[in-house]
Amino acid sequence: MSLNKHSFQRQTLLTLPVELLQEIFSYLGWHDLRNCLYQNSILLHITIPFVWRDLGDKYWKNYEQTSLRWSLIKRTLFSSAKKTNTFNLTYHKYIQRIDISSTHDATFRIDKPTLGYLLTHCPNLTEISLEYCRESSLVEPFQILQDLNNSDISACDINQIISPIRKLTIQLCDLSPVYLIHLLSLYITTLEEMSLDVILGRAPLQLEDLRRLVKNNKKLKKLKLDTNYSERCLEGETLKYFADGAELPVAQYREILKS
Repeated sequence: MSLNKHSFQRQTLLTLPVELLQEIFSYLGWHDLRNCLYQNSILLHITIPFVWRDLGDKYWKNYEQTSLRWSLIKRTLFSSAKKTNTFNLTYHKYIQRIDISSTHDATFRIDKPTLGYLLTHCPNLTEISLEYCRESSLVEPFQILQDLNNSDISACDINQIISPIRKLTIQLCDLSPVYLIHLLSLYITTLEEMSLDVILGRAPLQLEDLRRLVKNNKKLKKLKLDTNYSERCLEGETLKYFADGAELPVAQYREILKS
């Protein structure tokens, strides 16, 4: 009797308009959404966008942040680009937020083709968090920006290609941010908030590129610049003054624990 009752409820649910189902599913918790993935193709198509839109804190609270998990995400992501997944789901269009790091492997880094794909094929991606450590190669982590910079595509066209990133959080370890800031200042124009944490970095920031980054991102409200021993936060009038030619504000030095 119980099985028949649940079957009836499920069939009744499926008679509702898709828009109403989407509204209902927007209130479901993670575990309820995951259970809906395995019911039928209709619920699968409604549920997947809710699961994939936040591959950040919400996702990683439920899965271990390992390189294996990232391999699964990558395989699924590219299956939608190649149209090889069974249900023709466009996973790349669902992603709005993504955390590209690994809590279990300090040397983990997402490969550059995948990062490039995220930057150029995800029209709804607005927030990226990533960690990057020095490699033996001198290639920048944002390889796609460098490739576009060396191509015949105009800066205006590049701006139309790149995902509309509003919040960017980057931690670099023993890797200079100079060329990265240069590329971001040329081709990213949608930022509202940016945080750059440079650990063991030795090359000073180029103020000209940093100033251009602020000017080109008209909606930028907060710029946070940290190192392993100091921090700066530009927002409001401080950000405006810097864009107009003022120097960076004096850094606040962190208290370093002595052994």
